[in-house]
Parts: sequence; structure tokens; C-alpha cells
Amino acid sequence: MQPEVKQFLEQHQISFILYEHPAVFSVDQADIYCKHIPGMHCKNLFLKEKESKQPNYYLVVMNAYKRLNINHLAKILKLKKLTFGSEEELLHYLKLTPGSVSPLGLINDQHHAVKLIIDQEVWDAKQVNFHPNINTASLEFTQEQFHHLINLFENQKNIVKLD
Repeated sequence: MQPEVKQFLEQHQISFILYEHPAVFSVDQADIYCKHIPGMHCKNLFLKEKESKQPNYYLVVMNAYKRLNINHLAKILKLKKLTFGSEEELLHYLKLTPGSVSPLGLINDQHHAVKLIIDQEVWDAKQVNFHPNINTASLEFTQEQFHHLINLFENQKNIVKLD
């Protein structure tokens, strides 16, 4: 785990369980190496408004086994279209690379430019887990600790039902 992530969690007294594993880049790979980790496995998608000169950026946190209906999410957010952000944009805003996207990337978003979208199912889960900004580990959080973590970020947040 990156020292700045560990320091942030300790500074804010957020407890977690760390699981180290081989690098995973997909849900299929996570099924092989992370199946033993309890709680809801989450995937995190970095999206942006399509065809906008000044696009808004979004970090979507959802159950790893759900498929995102990107058009439905665009309607919820009252946007014309959404698309995936580029690797360059991901690096610029969250200082992350593909495969390591996580809500903990918001630690790096000093200007609070990325809007956080959390699926209601994730918000209500008793335990959740996701990468600590590197895909060779996963962190398990209780619902209480996850909510505490998310509420620390000053980014705009929306909890929505993604079907």
C-alpha cells in the first residue's frame, strides 16, 4: 500500500483490513486472486461528460458484478452523454493509472474536481473492499468506516440506484 494512503487512513482513524494479492486488472482476475476477501467487491469507473468543452468528471463506485448502463447514469445525472475518461485525465485528476482506480484516489484531487457517484447497493453494504490506489492489494472496510472515509472528501457526492 502506498505510504500516503496508509497515512491518510491512520490520520483519520479509519480502520481496515489489508489483503495483498497479485496485480488484477479486471473482475475476472479478481475472481481468481481475491475471491477469499469478504464483503462486497467494488469496481470504480472514471467517467466524463462526452462532447463538452469543460467536461465534468465522475468516479463511479459500484458492485464489481454489476454492469453499468452508462446511458441510464447520464439520465440520472441530467447529462447528454457520458464516456470513459482517458488515461491522461485519470492521471491528471486522481494521480492514478488504469486498474488502480479507487475512491482513495480522491485523496489526490486537491481541487475536488471529480464528482463521486456511489451505487446505493455499495453504500448499504455491511462490508466493502477496493484497491488502495494500487491493484496489488485490496482494503476491506466496514460500512461505518467506509461512510466515514467518503464523508471526509469534499468532492460532490451522489448516492444513486444503478440497475
